[in-house]
Amino acid sequence: HPSSTRSWGRSWWGSPSCCSGWGCSTSVPTAAGTCSTGGVADLYPLFFWTPLILALTAPGVTMRLMAEERGAGTYELMRALPISAPELVLGKFLAGLAMLLIAIAGTLPSVVTVALLGPLEVGPAVAGYLGMALMACTLVSAGLLISSLTSSQTVAFFVTELVAILWWAAGRYAAQAPLELARVLEFVSIDTRFRSIARGVVDTRDVVALLAMTGLCLAAAVFVIRRERLRR
Repeated sequence: HPSSTRSWGRSWWGSPSCCSGWGCSTSVPTAAGTCSTGGVADLYPLFFWTPLILALTAPGVTMRLMAEERGAGTYELMRALPISAPELVLGKFLAGLAMLLIAIAGTLPSVVTVALLGPLEVGPAVAGYLGMALMACTLVSAGLLISSLTSSQTVAFFVTELVAILWWAAGRYAAQAPLELARVLEFVSIDTRFRSIARGVVDTRDVVALLAMTGLCLAAAVFVIRRERLRR
């Protein structure tokens, strides 16, 4: 919903989580992205660290999405507005996603630097940023779901951080895991999905998997809000 998106966005820009999130998500990947791999300038360092950086940054953005409303006592007022649960969830989701996408856009100097150092392959670069956007959708939706389950921003932050790190680490651990477990870890890992897209080959299975995880988390958040409304 536009009103929930605008109101949350205005409050977030002046918050400490905005400063920390922006600094973490832009300075580290930008510095890494200007490095060269094997003497050849490319975006591999940027895309290598992006999943972890987003996993560390997203909880600072999403912890306030719903938990702040509960903690500040404005959740009841928000429930009285003529906004359906799907509209509320969509508005909060778009607000959080916008913040992460703006932070991702802050890494574009890396692309300019690499392009100045040598010929830049446009395909892998576009695919990599598409993968970042899809991964941001997944992380924000998961953080929104967790934030809707608690009134504590601190709890929402640390639980989302744990989930995001495990989500990222699943793909890294898959190589050392038994075959059957490795398949499961690679299937659910956002890092594995992203690295597959960042190679420049956009597999529809990876895109659908990330969008499906996003949709499931948003649907679960809608269910949580609807259940609370029915109880009251």
